[in-house]
Amino acid sequence: MVHTAAHLLSLLPAILTHGVVGYALVRILTDEPPTLGFLVGMLPDVDLYFGHLWRFPFVHRGVVHTPLFVLGCCAAVFVVTRERTVAVAVGLSTLSHLVLDSFTDMGILWLYPLSTRYFAHDIELHGARNTILLWTLVGTVLAVDRWRNRHDSTEDCV
Repeated sequence: MVHTAAHLLSLLPAILTHGVVGYALVRILTDEPPTLGFLVGMLPDVDLYFGHLWRFPFVHRGVVHTPLFVLGCCAAVFVVTRERTVAVAVGLSTLSHLVLDSFTDMGILWLYPLSTRYFAHDIELHGARNTILLWTLVGTVLAVDRWRNRHDSTEDCV
């Protein structure tokens, strides 16, 4: 399947959703820069740009949408940086991508390479209504976290 520019543009909200969720997870659960979570949260969708050129497992929702890929990313980041917290941030944001894509009609390969069965829960998180709901939830969680952090820092001054 050849992806046109219009098709890839139509996927932009879904791709950005992965970045937004990765940003929130890294912001709330680690001390690493949340932009790392934003960028890495979108990483598995790199297969959209080469999936039509190759065969399985190098297709969209193939090998880069597996826990094996997440572990490989974490290991590579740890080897390069020797920073466990950076590897955890990469793992959180990449794993969140897999979880979100599990809630689509296609699903992902949770057991690859042991199985090539796709696991899916057809809730379609990438539909317009659910994308808005998810972004609202993430925005609310980030706002509460920001408020809590401001409140905690003002108590330190008293």
